[in-house]
Amino acid sequence: MLKNKDGPGMVPHHVLPLILGLLFCAGGFGTNGTVCAQETPGGNTPSERSTIYDLPSGGGNLPTEDDDITEVIQIFGTEIFADSLYLCLEHTEWMKGERAAVISAELSNLISLLSSRARFGSVIFNQSIHPFRNIPVLATFNHKTQMKIWESSKEYEDGASMADAIKETLKIAHLDTTKHRAVVLILDDRYSIDENSIDPFLIATAQNTEGLPIHIFFITGEVSDGTLETSCRLISSSTGGRFRRIPITPDPGQPLLPPLPIPPPMSSPT
Repeated sequence: MLKNKDGPGMVPHHVLPLILGLLFCAGGFGTNGTVCAQETPGGNTPSERSTIYDLPSGGGNLPTEDDDITEVIQIFGTEIFADSLYLCLEHTEWMKGERAAVISAELSNLISLLSSRARFGSVIFNQSIHPFRNIPVLATFNHKTQMKIWESSKEYEDGASMADAIKETLKIAHLDTTKHRAVVLILDDRYSIDENSIDPFLIATAQNTEGLPIHIFFITGEVSDGTLETSCRLISSSTGGRFRRIPITPDPGQPLLPPLPIPPPMSSPT
């Protein structure tokens, strides 16, 4: 039997919409509270904030300057702390053979271990300057694979310009805006012809306008150019970088030091 609308157990018609409205608002507030709890650490929420770029797939924002990402990068047993790494590599005749094999293996391992949030760049120098890219790139799987193939395919040729190579490497590094950047220079123990008077402070201060640390790995045999080694030590120390000698003897048949440059002939007076 139907009950009277004003009888016990029945909700008046004018009250029912009000109750439904209150329940809807409560649900909305509950949802907003969940979002805030996920975004703000504290209480029973996770201690680390999740950001969009941590999602496994889909779009998202890249890390910003406020994200303090510092990676521990191992190279030749030395730890470098950086979130962006810019490599400057010598590819001359003096680096052929065992030296080339050791350096390529070291670089391949280094690049493989970079996280996808790191940035990097690379410049190879011999008779020309060869940048991997003209801008910094994220260490994605594709970029890392392309970098390894690119480095191993570059020829080893006579001639080198260490000053120009460092300048180009710093130019690319200065396009980066991350907090912790570092430059790594890998070269052999001799100057190229006509480059035996490099001023280390010209490179380290005039070109390095942001004061980035320059870490130098000096590939050397039994005999090395003492002036070049001193210059490299000054470059690393003046920028807050590290210097390390890596003993790898040149391949048999290569002279320990290059021949002295032949001065140009004197022009006869007219």
